[in-house]
Amino acid sequence: MRLPSGIHFDPDVASGCYLLDGPLSGEQRAYIPTSGTGVHTSYAVLTPWPGKQAKHRILYLSGVTTWATQGAAEFVIHPDRLTDLQQRLAQDPADGPKGTKSLFFQVLLCVEGKNNQVRSAHYLTHRYLPAPVPPQL
Repeated sequence: MRLPSGIHFDPDVASGCYLLDGPLSGEQRAYIPTSGTGVHTSYAVLTPWPGKQAKHRILYLSGVTTWATQGAAEFVIHPDRLTDLQQRLAQDPADGPKGTKSLFFQVLLCVEGKNNQVRSAHYLTHRYLPAPVPPQL
């Protein structure tokens, strides 16, 4: 089953990037990693998707680089970051520019690293995903 996505990984741009469907004001279409003097910026996405059983979900973490994926994992276990994310989601209208609210969504994170080690991960934006229709048996 192919699951919906509003933030897509594109391996063909540079060494990989994330693309937003319908970027909103202040957002970019493409989030491409950059390298600085020792400090690198990359991106990661966290996505709660439906599980095979009712009321179960799968949390899928992905990043352009391994350390960006690690940054997403660190983000989801940090209570203050999750509180901030929950407040952002709670403020959204039921049917707004980021989609119709649902239990399924994607969060784009900016992850900074040095020497392949995560220095920080912070929220950039999110998109709601439609709840999938269960297959007919």
